[in-house]
Amino acid sequence: MSRTSFIYLNTKHYDGTVFVTQIADWLRLYSENGITFMYFHQFYGKEFFRTDWKKSHLEKIRTVIPQIENVSITLPEKFFFPRVNAYLLNRIINTKCKGSDRVVIFSRMLYGKEIKILKRLSSKEIVFIYDARGASKAEHEYDLTKKGMNKVQLQKLLNHISEVERDAVVNADRIFCVSNVLMKYLSQEYGVNEDKFFIYPCLSDSNKFYYSQTLRENMREKLGYNSNAHVYLYSGGLKNKYHLVGETLEFLNNVAKNDKEARFLFLSKDEYDENELLKDYSYLKGKITVRCVPNEEVVNYLNAADFGLLFRDNVIMNNVASPSKFAEYILCGLPTIISEGVGDYSELCVKENLGIKIKDFKLTEADANRLIENDFSREKIAFFGSQNLSKQSRLPQILMEFKRYQ
Repeated sequence: MSRTSFIYLNTKHYDGTVFVTQIADWLRLYSENGITFMYFHQFYGKEFFRTDWKKSHLEKIRTVIPQIENVSITLPEKFFFPRVNAYLLNRIINTKCKGSDRVVIFSRMLYGKEIKILKRLSSKEIVFIYDARGASKAEHEYDLTKKGMNKVQLQKLLNHISEVERDAVVNADRIFCVSNVLMKYLSQEYGVNEDKFFIYPCLSDSNKFYYSQTLRENMREKLGYNSNAHVYLYSGGLKNKYHLVGETLEFLNNVAKNDKEARFLFLSKDEYDENELLKDYSYLKGKITVRCVPNEEVVNYLNAADFGLLFRDNVIMNNVASPSKFAEYILCGLPTIISEGVGDYSELCVKENLGIKIKDFKLTEADANRLIENDFSREKIAFFGSQNLSKQSRLPQILMEFKRYQ
């Protein structure tokens, strides 16, 4: 009987909440249900030799993943480096997976060239599951265009990223994918059959995010909101253009103009300067409460609010996305005001009556009336979330994907 080893191969820096919820919590859930991954951490190039920084980084990871099986370097995806990466990884696998006939590598890394070489090198069966979280080429194009990168340099870089992304998609044995839109994008962009994909959106923990009427009442009292207040929650940065702060404030300003009972709750780590931020949005002045809270307390504020905002630019990067913020809102029964083109979620909001889809970030008269009436059912929204957007609800399907290789 063959024996399978599971490896989680990662280069993502520890960044607090995202690392914990998207990596550590999942690995713990897999382990509790019979699929134990060995955690391999790789540092890019020069990072590996920044001794103090690397040590500090690993210490943070060990607070949520106590057992790090291997730490190594990964070289850039160019020249002969992919071959070196593959040889190094093969040596590590031979050491760490001695008794295994099959090795399943699960990773977000664009490691296509390496995997192709590794499959030829290794005496073991190598299975590569690519965890596609977004469209790499589109993300870089969006970000670097906004930063004003030279067009010739940008195109050269995008061609390279496209090649690396194609290698990962083509050489993967299975592709975990966060949205149907991303699946179709990768399938069409790189000529890969949709049968290779398994859809699992960015999910949240129903033990951490849930709806409670008692919690809602207590939190609203603590925040000073009476029963007539219509509370709109925004969670995100106040300075980064990616968060569309201007569009959000313009929209909320019009909400406040139409509804004297409207109040606004901002969850943000950024410094809040009302005079500077609201100089063009007079209806919001004196109506915004700002809090910076740890992730474990966010559920309190989502329960206290009446609507949650989720605005994104209608570009490929966001069209294929799956913001975990949406899952958190819905698990708490919070009706969501969402812009067009946010992954699968904009249409899901309409189809399942989970909130309101806004066109061009504009508040129409019909939308304004619907917000004031607020005939959404918190209980129904929260139930939909628990059945469709919680880690617990999708865990059995994900485990089956891994168990097919045992």
